Amino acid sequence: MEVINNVFHRLLLLLLALSSLFSSPAIAICVPRNTSLFQFSTLPLPTPSTPPVYISQSISRKRTPKSAGKSSSKSASSSSTEPTELVQICDVTSNPKLCESSISSSIHGSTVNPVSALKTEIQLSIKEVEDAIAVLKKLDKESGLTNAEDSCYDTCLENFDMAIDDLRTATEAIDVNDVGRMESALTAVLTDLVTCDDTFLEMGVDSPLDDLSIKMNKYAINCLAISKLLL
Repeated sequence: MEVINNVFHRLLLLLLALSSLFSSPAIAICVPRNTSLFQFSTLPLPTPSTPPVYISQSISRKRTPKSAGKSSSKSASSSSTEPTELVQICDVTSNPKLCESSISSSIHGSTVNPVSALKTEIQLSIKEVEDAIAVLKKLDKESGLTNAEDSCYDTCLENFDMAIDDLRTATEAIDVNDVGRMESALTAVLTDLVTCDDTFLEMGVDSPLDDLSIKMNKYAINCLAISKLLL
């Protein structure tokens, strides 16, 4: 019985002590501001072994060399591969020296292109044929002509008139961009001139137009060659 009383006495003292502890106002718990009463420790996440991939926002563009740009603009400015220099134009003919000298003396520094060069050469051809007509008409008026000579002169005069018509037709065709008609007319000019030369040969008559005939044929051939640049 005494043992029980001792245990009971100790429990009572413990309860009183605890009671005084919780009822005392002086005891307080200090908690830092913005800090939770209960903090959980977290373990750091494992770092991935593969490095992060960054996507570049810049787009690489292939740069065009300056030289290529200049070359393309140059080719675009020219409508085709038409030469614009007189030397280049006349190089397509079989008589480039005659072509250059005759055209350069007629255009007087104007811009030269295949069209202007061809028109100039056609006008010079007309002048040469007109000179040949003047020579034959003068000879035809002389007395003492043989029948063969008279026949040759008449044939040549007729063909020279046709040659002038064909040259003018070629000019008209150029103005309306009718290249087919132009080619036919210029080809006919050569036929007209050759017919005159053949007549003298067939009739066995010396031609009074030897030098002039050679020049007319050269002009006609040049015209036909330059016309190919317009096709």
